[in-house]
Amino acid sequence: PSPLAVVEGDYAVIPATYAAMELSNKVFLAALLHFGAAAFPEFSTFTREDKWTVVTNYFNRFRQFERTYRADKKFEDMNRVFFGYTMYACEDTVDQFWDDCPNGVANLPEAKRMMKAYFKRNFRISRISMRRANLHRKEFLAVLALMFWAT
Repeated sequence: PSPLAVVEGDYAVIPATYAAMELSNKVFLAALLHFGAAAFPEFSTFTREDKWTVVTNYFNRFRQFERTYRADKKFEDMNRVFFGYTMYACEDTVDQFWDDCPNGVANLPEAKRMMKAYFKRNFRISRISMRRANLHRKEFLAVLALMFWAT
């Protein structure tokens, strides 16, 4: 979608797949390297390995926090969560998520079972907590910046 449409919240949200997530994560990790340098001048002085360590540690924290925040704003269904900027996942999409995994999954039934359990347990709890926090946009952005540097 157009970047303006995304900012305005006017875009289609599609079910996530493994291949789409892999590509999305690569783009996002590259963008985080640019964000670090732009937001924190000290970041530019780090070694290549240290930059990568900071970014990859932040990535998981960011993903969990950001996906939950945006899901609370976009979805009434408490079981849905963003898996990318324009992709969602929920317990109902787990079976299709792995369809385009290029190497297959060694134990597909177990991977699906674990993913479904994670939706029931973790994402729902995260959505409830985010709704309770009721962060405004500026508060959300401030937390993201603090999370990056605290990594």
